Amino acid sequence: MKNFLFLFFLLISLFGSLYAQVLVAPFSVKPPLCDGIIDSSDCWNTTWIPLDKIKDSSTSHNDYFAQFQMKHNADYIFIAVKVQDATVGGSHVNTFDNDCSELYFSMDTTTLENGAYFDGCWQLRAQRVKKEARVLGYLDGYSSQYKFNIDSLAKSDGFEFGTTDNGKEYTQEFILPKTALVSGANFDDKYIRFDIEVSDNDGNYRTGQRFWNSNTDLQWSNTKFLGIVKLEHIQIELSALEVEENAPANTVIGTLSLSGDDVPAVFTLNSTDSLNDNSHFAIVNNQLVTNGGFDYESKKNYLIEVTGVDENNITYTRKFEIKVTNRPEIQLSSYSVNENEEVGALVGNVLDIFDGVLDSAYTYSIVQDENTDYNSFYVDKNSLRTNEKFNYEIKKKYSILLQRDSTIIDAINFEINDTNDPPTDVLLSNSLVSVGSGKQTLIGILSSVDEDVDETFTYSLSPDDGDFYNDKFAIDGNKLHFSADFDFINATYQVRIQTEDHAGMTFSKSFTIQVTTVNNAPTNIKLSKSVIDENMPVGSFVGRLSSIDANLDDSHTYSLVTGDLDTNNESFKIQGDSLVSNTVFDFEKQSVYSVRIQTNDRGGKTFSKAFLISINNQDEVSVDFSREIEQLLKVYPNPVNNGNLNVELLADEDIQLDVINALGEILVQTKLNVGKNRINIGQLSKGIYVLNFKKANGVSFQQKISKL
Repeated sequence: MKNFLFLFFLLISLFGSLYAQVLVAPFSVKPPLCDGIIDSSDCWNTTWIPLDKIKDSSTSHNDYFAQFQMKHNADYIFIAVKVQDATVGGSHVNTFDNDCSELYFSMDTTTLENGAYFDGCWQLRAQRVKKEARVLGYLDGYSSQYKFNIDSLAKSDGFEFGTTDNGKEYTQEFILPKTALVSGANFDDKYIRFDIEVSDNDGNYRTGQRFWNSNTDLQWSNTKFLGIVKLEHIQIELSALEVEENAPANTVIGTLSLSGDDVPAVFTLNSTDSLNDNSHFAIVNNQLVTNGGFDYESKKNYLIEVTGVDENNITYTRKFEIKVTNRPEIQLSSYSVNENEEVGALVGNVLDIFDGVLDSAYTYSIVQDENTDYNSFYVDKNSLRTNEKFNYEIKKKYSILLQRDSTIIDAINFEINDTNDPPTDVLLSNSLVSVGSGKQTLIGILSSVDEDVDETFTYSLSPDDGDFYNDKFAIDGNKLHFSADFDFINATYQVRIQTEDHAGMTFSKSFTIQVTTVNNAPTNIKLSKSVIDENMPVGSFVGRLSSIDANLDDSHTYSLVTGDLDTNNESFKIQGDSLVSNTVFDFEKQSVYSVRIQTNDRGGKTFSKAFLISINNQDEVSVDFSREIEQLLKVYPNPVNNGNLNVELLADEDIQLDVINALGEILVQTKLNVGKNRINIGQLSKGIYVLNFKKANGVSFQQKISKL
């Protein structure tokens, strides 16, 4: 919808004689009884607007007056017209009977450049003698085309018209359905364009015409002669809709007002409240206040109905839902603690829920509920303290049940605050250089290990243990290189390097730089054993890797790589220099696997080779032995929610327990003793883990557990 002020300033500049009046049409809850009688029982109780524009100033209009009102609601526009004519009984037989009013509407406030009528534009004529109103079909003054069907509005659902007269005055009432008026227009229910004309027809011709906005009857062909009507929307508003439980009586919830209306109003609670919730509230000086305390656990929502009456005696009614918000029965001064704090750090003090001061009237304790983190905290008098050192990167939220004396129990939730963690390692990509390397020769790239994501680091040479040859090196950003040309007298040089994060926390480490004549690439890889039994758990050892290299003092790292015969790489993984299983093999399904392994020396040179791994067929009777192991064990709780896993060994057997993650990595390994064994897995992330119980003869049994 175009901006109206801009539009009409433009019209004034183009058509100096045109002027658009602005009218505010109030919102009406009560529609009129459409009988043509203007009385106090209808909605017509505001100021009447005169039709004071005259078409022909040379004609006397002292005996002809007219005025109107316009209101609306969500579905209709209401119009009332009053006309006084003192020429009754004149020389013409049809005096007064032929008088009429004409209403002009443009529901689309966009005005075409030539002012032509289009969808949503109407001319409605109501003639007194016929006591009926009809919508005229008319010619568009520019395109000479009929735009609407005759009587289409008058025949629409909801249209009403009424008229009466007393010999010297006639009155008319209109009820016009908005849906019919819109008729495809770009209507936003905020503005319309409008004018009204009444005609004094003394005989068979017009002897006088009065208008609200214009002084011409060209509205029939040009919408630029229409004024602006702003459709005001009024309803009861409440500034807030929530109240906290246990709030005392007379607590203010919110302020009541009428939207879009600056006039005062008086508000009351509806006495016919069927839900009986109004009794919990009162209205004082147009503010909704409480009549007593609320208990969130007993009832959370209240439905009330408010009535408002403005200074014009118009009544408005609206229902509101008031929500009760939960207020903890037990309150703490704080609900968070920094990570890395030592055991015993203060989380918060217990406060009185009403005055917010330290509460010493009660005794508090933590409920030992397995579904909470009760082991992570303890109560010291009326203070809650930490029972472990928290790590934000592992777990961010904790919860407990806090009990007051032996009656009140409240769920308390905590958050761990992320603080800066120090670097835990510094790495160097290469530590092998050849004789003859000159000044500024790059040795390797430095990097750091830190729990904090997106951390930044600076590197420097550290004066500490292992800094014997620091003067031979220099650091540029994250690059380590020689500081000057020098003869390589020694085979190795030791240098100490420090990494520092953005908060100034540091870690330092010594590196040994090895000097060799020429770095030769490895020429072969050996695997000590290439056979593994079927049914072995994930992470089982296959064989030891070693490299053949002309540089005898060189070191090597190993990895699975793509290339020829890499078909079963995903079934294995490398831990250090060991090839281990990454699945449980079944001889009956597949007996031979192929992998491709690469060795990297310190100078970055590589060699890769394919290996065939054979699966040994095992006697399936071992399954019975695994069931025997199962009968010796009792594992609880499952799921584990407090970090402690209990395993009871019911007989004196030599059994090893491995806790394995979904990647096949052994995270915890321990030998079980007869009786109850408590295994701490609190450091593990939430998820599914496999417990692998293995006897000395190799027979094993697996069980899955959940860590919460």
